Amino acid sequence: MSTHPHQYLRTIHSNMMSRCYNRRHESFPFYGAKGVVVHPAWHDVSTFVKEVLELIGERPTGVRPNGLSIWEFDRINSYGNYAPGNVRWLEHWKNQRNKRQRTATPKPRRKKSVSLGEYDPYMNPELPPYMFTNSSGTYLNSSYFVI
Repeated sequence: MSTHPHQYLRTIHSNMMSRCYNRRHESFPFYGAKGVVVHPAWHDVSTFVKEVLELIGERPTGVRPNGLSIWEFDRINSYGNYAPGNVRWLEHWKNQRNKRQRTATPKPRRKKSVSLGEYDPYMNPELPPYMFTNSSGTYLNSSYFVI
């Protein structure tokens, strides 16, 4: 265990920087890829610790059953950057509701074969009805042929 008095802020700093600047971090698509950046002065961990303590103070006390703190470092405006005036301590359960609106990603649908004469929304209208295209190329639609 670290003896640094504000190790939790150093850990928050490391995670924050990784989310915003490390393309291999699992959360990069939701932070750095969306344009979220860290205030330039906060790139230095010592400056970050000093300014966070001045701006919002020490993290309040309280522990969840899993041993983690009840309080999390949060951006007030979830579309904004990590910067002075846009950060606070927020309880975990409130932070779970404070998320960006995500657009629904359509699930890929499996191509269905159709009988002759049926409309197939996956068919390319520029091809004859017995052919279809996908990312791999153009193929004959075997459901149009009776053997």
